[in-house]
Amino acid sequence: MTIDLSALSDVGLQRKANEDSLLLWDLTRGGELSDPANISADLQGRAYLLVVADGMGGEVGGQIASQTAVDAVKRYAQSEFDAGLLAEPEKLTSWLARAIEDANRNILERARQETALKGMGTTMTAAMVFPKRLLLVHVGDSRLYHLRDGQLRQLTVDHTRVQQLIAMGRLSPQEARGHEHQNLLLQAVGTDHSLEIDRVSAGLEPGDKLLLCTDGLHGLVEEEEMQRILSNGKPPAEQCHALIERAKARGGSDNITAIIAHIRK
Repeated sequence: MTIDLSALSDVGLQRKANEDSLLLWDLTRGGELSDPANISADLQGRAYLLVVADGMGGEVGGQIASQTAVDAVKRYAQSEFDAGLLAEPEKLTSWLARAIEDANRNILERARQETALKGMGTTMTAAMVFPKRLLLVHVGDSRLYHLRDGQLRQLTVDHTRVQQLIAMGRLSPQEARGHEHQNLLLQAVGTDHSLEIDRVSAGLEPGDKLLLCTDGLHGLVEEEEMQRILSNGKPPAEQCHALIERAKARGGSDNITAIIAHIRK
């Protein structure tokens, strides 16, 4: 199996700074992928880590929170990853969750040292891709979508007040769009010592496509449009660009980040 990857982040049209961060990391060889715009790599015996993070806490605090989280995950991957874990998915998922817990501690410590950063935090959605399997850990309202046979599925659940109201039956998904509490997070990395991390496992087949994105994208681009763009047969770099341009055409009110992966034989 082979993975084709691309990642793109844009400040959008209304923000002065980009508070999103991302990471593409080769876990097996222990290094950051150097050209995020256009990557093609063998999956045989290999594993890749894909991360998006959307900071909160003002322009400075948000930038620092998301970058601190990504840097912490990078250091954790460098020092703690063992390729033997690839044969033990449950242990591998726990390892990935510990990486987010380490990021949580790093942000809390940075905020403790610099009182001006108190209250900063970040979403984090981290996916590990290796032959025939996807492992995912998630906090916040960034998302991962999985496309197979033309059907798009959201594998993450938003940790927001609006999603909570939907789950309680007090709000429909249609009513949720544009709701006053749409972006009210119930949980974020770096805001509390106690952190509940969602864990998801899914199979991967040739032809599958993955989209990791921040709410600057999924808050403005409908899932039908995502599905259509991911199914258009174009390479990941062109699809990333098309999705971000679509969000900007809708106002680009937030930073916009997308990572797209195509799985093939």
